[in-house]
Amino acid sequence: MSQQNDQSEQYLVQLDLGSNGGPVRWKSQIDAVEWIQTELKFWEWLKDANTKREIVDPLNGLRNQARRLSEDPGIAGAIAELLKQLFVSKKIPHSSTLLANAIARWAATDVKGATVRNATTLAPGQNC
Repeated sequence: MSQQNDQSEQYLVQLDLGSNGGPVRWKSQIDAVEWIQTELKFWEWLKDANTKREIVDPLNGLRNQARRLSEDPGIAGAIAELLKQLFVSKKIPHSSTLLANAIARWAATDVKGATVRNATTLAPGQNC
């Protein structure tokens, strides 16, 4: 068995989010929860209920699932699918992307939140 295969087997969850956050590699339940907590902290400024429901609520659900990883490592595949659904299919901007950081800057100056609601619907990878 190659060393690359040995290394990939060490991860509970391994997924590439592409231009929307790159590789995700969690070795433990703690890694997973910390990664999700970072995303939740990034989006905590959201005020609009609909946008919050589309971003924060699914991340909270993902965190709840990740907390169960130590009890049931078999759910890792389902968690990877949730990640893929949120960050690839739904295109929630990962906090490390230029788009997410542009949204955060707009949010700091956008009192009504209209720009934020519109900007969070942009596809990742678009230059801001």
